[in-house]
Parts: sequence; C-alpha cells; structure tokens
Amino acid sequence: MAGEIQLNGTSFASESGGTITVNNGTLSSGVVFPAGLKLELVYSNTDNTAYTITSGEQIILSNTSSYSSGDILFLFGQVSAKGGSFNSSHAIQCYIKKDDTIIDSSKMVHGLNSGANVAYYGSVLLFHSETISSTSSVKFELAVSHEQGSTLINSSSYGSNISKLQIYKTV
Repeated sequence: MAGEIQLNGTSFASESGGTITVNNGTLSSGVVFPAGLKLELVYSNTDNTAYTITSGEQIILSNTSSYSSGDILFLFGQVSAKGGSFNSSHAIQCYIKKDDTIIDSSKMVHGLNSGANVAYYGSVLLFHSETISSTSSVKFELAVSHEQGSTLINSSSYGSNISKLQIYKTV
C-alpha cells in the first residue's frame, strides 16, 4: 500500500511498490552506520606546492565530478601550515567548499605571549559528509585563509608536509 510519512507537514519518506524513498534529510553526528558499509574512493589528490598566504583565500585543491541523486559522500581535507615570527596570535581557517559555498570549516589558532617571537606548525583536519540532492556536476574545493601576518602552506622548511583532499562515496 503506497503512502508517506510526514513530519510537521513535510513529507519525510514515501513507499511505492515496496520501495521506500527517504526524501530530503540530514544525518546527525550521532547516526551509526551498519557494519560492512562499503566506500569507493572517487577522488584523491595531494599538493605539496608551497604557498605564502598574507590575506584572502588560497584554493589548494579542486575537483569537479558528476554525482547521482542520493549519493552519500565523505570528504576528508588536510592542510599543513607554518606561521609565526610575529608578536601576536595567528589563526588559519581551512574550508571545504561545494560550488563556491563553504560547507565545512575548521580553525587552528596559535596564541603568542607579548614579546614572543616563535613560529607555529600544525595541520588542520576536516571531515564532512554530504548527500547529493540531484544528479549534477559538483565542484569541491579545499581552501585556506589566514587572519594576521603570513602563513606558509606545505612549507619544506619543516619536512614534507602536504595538503590532501579525498572524496569517498557509498557503494
């Protein structure tokens, strides 16, 4: 018997011919996926180009691919950074963008005491899940910005750190 489930007047799920379709919804961070969930790596790239960021935003990695409606994607981003040699605090902001809109971000803050003159090193890590609502080409980007002074991204002065963007989808 065909029918639908509504929450507050909005159709949440429907059934037709034995197939249940879940309409627009967001999975909360408390959702546990069943054991045996299979993921396929659809994009993986690294960048070890050294950038100096003094203001604005720097796109580190970008990928445009076609996805189907209902695809569940898992995105992982990492940016390695060095900054400092200033008598003030510093912060870098790492973003994952979808079609030029920020969908997730993380900030690394390093505070310095007055008179200090030291550098900071570190990596910003991001994890984001995204459900594709309609079949289309989607652009994902990994970007970084700095709030004060300058920051070196992927600087060879402290090893072979790299930025990385990986996209997985459920199979």
